Amino acid sequence: MSRKSKQKPVVDHRGVTIYHAFKGRAELSYWYSLEPGQNEDSENVFDVRRLPRSYRSGLTIEDQEARKIALRRAIDHGYNFSSAARGNYGQFLRRIFTWRDPK
Repeated sequence: MSRKSKQKPVVDHRGVTIYHAFKGRAELSYWYSLEPGQNEDSENVFDVRRLPRSYRSGLTIEDQEARKIALRRAIDHGYNFSSAARGNYGQFLRRIFTWRDPK
């Protein structure tokens, strides 16, 4: 049986299912994917610490339950997790071009 077929979701909320990403056989604490069995170097993983601050607000993100709350908040708001995935550089470019010099 493959890791994909037996991996349980971290969050299954409003039709969105999120799984831990892996480094070797170990589950990573902060990296997640919308697909089961993804490794840290996959283009389909995202770091929960990079979610917009509004989803992490008031939480100690080092705590696993707090990460689940942040993920549920993002789902409730309709956050596009695919846009935050490592393989999607559009979000990175948008941030560069919308950055403004505070001077």
